[in-house]
Amino acid sequence: MSSYSVQTENLIEELGGCGHLQVLLCLCIHSLNTIIFWSILAMSFIGYTPDFSCTQLDVSQAFLSTLNLSNVSPDHLCSAGPNTTCSSYIFQKSMNTIVTEWNLVCDRRWIVALITSLQMVGYLVGSIIAGLMADSLGRKATIMSGIASLSLFSLVGFFTQSWKMYAAIRFFIGIGAGLSYTAQFTYMIEFVPTKWRPLVVCFPSEPIAAMLLAFVSWWLHDWRSLHLLKTIVGVLFFIMIWFLPESFRWLVAKIKLKRAKKSIEFIAKVNRRKYPDLEEVFNRAKEEAVSNNTMNSNFTKLLTSKELRKVTLLLSIVGFSACLSWYCLSLGTEAVSVNVYLTMLLMNFADFPADLITAVFISRYDRKKFCLAMFCVSGILCCAAGVFQHFDKISKTSSSLIVVTFVVSMLAKFAVSSADRCVTLYTTELYPTVIRTTGYSFQATVGRFGAIVSPFLIHIDRYFPGSMYFLSGVMLLISSVCILFLRETKNMVLQDYIRPDPSDLTN
Repeated sequence: MSSYSVQTENLIEELGGCGHLQVLLCLCIHSLNTIIFWSILAMSFIGYTPDFSCTQLDVSQAFLSTLNLSNVSPDHLCSAGPNTTCSSYIFQKSMNTIVTEWNLVCDRRWIVALITSLQMVGYLVGSIIAGLMADSLGRKATIMSGIASLSLFSLVGFFTQSWKMYAAIRFFIGIGAGLSYTAQFTYMIEFVPTKWRPLVVCFPSEPIAAMLLAFVSWWLHDWRSLHLLKTIVGVLFFIMIWFLPESFRWLVAKIKLKRAKKSIEFIAKVNRRKYPDLEEVFNRAKEEAVSNNTMNSNFTKLLTSKELRKVTLLLSIVGFSACLSWYCLSLGTEAVSVNVYLTMLLMNFADFPADLITAVFISRYDRKKFCLAMFCVSGILCCAAGVFQHFDKISKTSSSLIVVTFVVSMLAKFAVSSADRCVTLYTTELYPTVIRTTGYSFQATVGRFGAIVSPFLIHIDRYFPGSMYFLSGVMLLISSVCILFLRETKNMVLQDYIRPDPSDLTN
């Protein structure tokens, strides 16, 4: 008798493989990245500092007679000496961001980094909740909860009147993004056959959404209008997801057989396939759930199972490094920016060919070897970008160096995106169904720590040019060593239950 995992793979093929339902479902889920990535990356525009001039300089009375302003320009002026500070500013009128709204420049610039990091803390919290929620309540319910949170708090953000209130709102927006994004990959791959997994995971919806953000930001020029647009888009997506079925693979693994039958019946109807005989699959699922005692698998299994513990610890380093580097390169566009909209567009465009090339390569070649190569290349390129940026800031005269830094940064973003996308598929394949989203969410949570750190690295990079790139490069190279100890998963049937440790079997 074939294993339960093989039987479910055969059931997917019997239901039409990658049929009409699978195509529609994956397109719907990928389209969600519009609101998810507009929310995650919005701070690259919302927190951007346009050109400004000082209009009022406060000077201590005791030092007024010694102050010489003959050679001082008001442009980007924060102070004219140790006892002078600028208290009023006028900003370029081409855009309205939270920086212009609440004068977040000079000694208040750290507030932008704080708001971005609070959003990433929310993203982390959302990732934790998503894993537990998706493996207990379902993949679809988790995604819908995230979209509802994004829509609601984007609307609240439109009306906010203080940066403190806005910081709290970005936290809840981060939770919504974490819920939706973390659950979407396991949701999709549980509907499709093995050979289609790379394309499903690597479809370039994220760079498309990010490039659209650049166009929308250029079109609106206003952070409040961007919030309102996200609310409208979010409501439309919530209605769309309502009509999609729950993952039958998760339902069967959790022995929710009545709901599983309805889901399978819906898939068969849309794909115009005959309703299959489910008795053998359901009976085998019950047997494996009881024998392995994993129907109620939880977070502790990630550390108590010897096999999963090794995978979890190694992937934690890999995920942290990839996330740290990706967000530094995505949100740190100001460091290499001439035009904010063009820089946002080009830096996110690098992800588009990266996703497509990754899909082709990991379909034909080993996941492990491709991940290893991309982490090595991205680490070297990040270090190189750090060198060029460092000398560019020191010289302050070479216009060519900033162009070189930007080009190398784009190449590094391309390699990091390829590595991150490959790791996403790799992670979902290394964990069994009963704990897949919990495992993936744990890795996403660790990665979010990298996202939390990234705004502060971007802030520090202003004072120590190149440091952001150097640290990212070193972490990526360390990750390449970790990948050497992971197993290959190409052409592997998805594991549904946790295999007992050999020591437990002998006892």
